[in-house]
Amino acid sequence: MPPQQVPPQPFPPQAPQPRPPFPPGPYPPAQYQPGPFPPGPYQPGPYQPGPWPPAKKSRKPLVLGLLCLVVVAAAVTTLLIVAPWKSESSAETTETFALDNGVSVEVRVPAGWTAVKDSDDGHAAVMLRPADDSRALSQLSDDISSIGKSGSGTPVHAVVLFADSCSGTGTAVGEWKTKDRDNSSGGRTEKWLYAATKVDEHYCVNMSGADVASDSVTAGATGRDLARQLISEKRVTATKSV
Repeated sequence: MPPQQVPPQPFPPQAPQPRPPFPPGPYPPAQYQPGPFPPGPYQPGPYQPGPWPPAKKSRKPLVLGLLCLVVVAAAVTTLLIVAPWKSESSAETTETFALDNGVSVEVRVPAGWTAVKDSDDGHAAVMLRPADDSRALSQLSDDISSIGKSGSGTPVHAVVLFADSCSGTGTAVGEWKTKDRDNSSGGRTEKWLYAATKVDEHYCVNMSGADVASDSVTAGATGRDLARQLISEKRVTATKSV
């Protein structure tokens, strides 16, 4: 059978058309409409920084200032109270004392010591004792005796000056001759430094430095060291009235 013949078409065939991805909707595209609020007062333009807000005042500096003021006031008060007492008890002083037989002594008392006039067996004497010691010469003698007998008593550190007639001192006027003496026994310590200097051909000034305690550590050498200091630094000047 012969192949069928396709009848001729009145129009040429059209090329296939591409399909849109989505079919057009039934609503037309919306147009922008201004909103109901009017535009604000700020217009676009370059940035202008505004003024800094006022800083809040802190009370901390005021509190610290008051605290500093209180501390300074307390320090000044302490100085006013302590300083006079401290200067009286620790400052070096120079004092003059009259002894027997018309002899006088001028003593430059080192800081930390006090010099007082006293008497021993009716004879005038000058005693140098620690600034915190208020005992009289008779009380020191009692403590020395008590420590010697029973080993109990308050330690003694002192220097005593008195005038007496010269008897074979072998020294020139103004020069000191010294001698150490140790009376320690039975565990107690009693050590002395004796010294003498001529005032003239008839009278001398005698000095005794003592350290007495129930043991050697407590006794130390404070009194004798003071006597040596008085001599080496020429802190005692003796004169005789005419």
